[in-house]
Amino acid sequence: MKHTPPRFLKSSAVVLSLAAIAGVAAIVPAEAREDEAPGQAMLVLDASGSMWAEMQGPAGKTTRIETARSTVSEMLEELSPGTQLGLIAYGHRRKGDCKDIEVLIPPGSLDKDAFRSTVNKLKPKGMTPLTDAVRIAAEELRYTEHKATVILVTDGLETCAPDPCAAAASLEEAGIDFTAHVIGFGLSKEESAKVSCIAENTGGRYLDAKDGAGLSDALEQVVLEPVEPVEMEEPETSPWFPGEAFMQDVQLQPTGRETTGPAGNPNEDFAFPTDGTAEQCQAICEADANCGSWVYNPPGSYFIEEPRCRVYPSSSEMDYELTVPGDGWVSGMKPETRVLTREFSRVPKSE
Repeated sequence: MKHTPPRFLKSSAVVLSLAAIAGVAAIVPAEAREDEAPGQAMLVLDASGSMWAEMQGPAGKTTRIETARSTVSEMLEELSPGTQLGLIAYGHRRKGDCKDIEVLIPPGSLDKDAFRSTVNKLKPKGMTPLTDAVRIAAEELRYTEHKATVILVTDGLETCAPDPCAAAASLEEAGIDFTAHVIGFGLSKEESAKVSCIAENTGGRYLDAKDGAGLSDALEQVVLEPVEPVEMEEPETSPWFPGEAFMQDVQLQPTGRETTGPAGNPNEDFAFPTDGTAEQCQAICEADANCGSWVYNPPGSYFIEEPRCRVYPSSSEMDYELTVPGDGWVSGMKPETRVLTREFSRVPKSE
């Protein structure tokens, strides 16, 4: 599987840490982003106790959380109204709680005031369950169905039970195209070695940042690195059409051909009541995993006094005929079945 780091908000599903989003806002001109189609992003914010640590800012010493608050506020003003952005934080509610991970704002249209207010209310307190936070972020963006990229900025190691290396490998295996880039903010060489596996196991990159300038440089390398164009395959189109679950005054007619497998013969190896109804015939098909369509023959049809029910395999190609209203013919098809040779319409051919 080939992995390439995405440009911010260009991927179908991108999970970014707070600093990653802020780094992009500082580097990419607003007018350039206005022309780009927004994708979804999830902001993963470290609000563990270590975020109170001091750091050097442009105007002197400050704390990491204060820097984060001001940076995200400035970043929000730079984002276009169509930006799809959500927020996850961890370690912000309770001390010593490895389950303290919260989806504060699901991915969706950005409300700048609400977003800013939510970030400003965060008060770092607790643990660093970064492994589960990355997993939850991936799940929010349905990583098993869509491309998902995590850019994790961490100033500490995992302080809870999960093994980040094993978890990253598991996400990579289960995901459609899952990648995690990791930026170690102020980590020692030994600490860096313990979190870099998240990137290594998902085809991502590990970057080290010792201070604010290093963090900005690392984010620029990861977030703004060009994306290789992806060749999209033409979607397959089916020559067959779906029907409806319950089609009154319609008689399905098998053509004798097949779609994806052996057409076979209609299944009549069941006892159908002499006073059976179309609803009972439908229920028989619903209970049969191999059934794709069914036909209820009303009493008196084909000179037979009792009603009959025929169920057909999901690969049996079908045409259909609109019958005289009131004659009692009913047919149906399961929602996933596409076997009709023409689009279903209740308008007679002659019209």
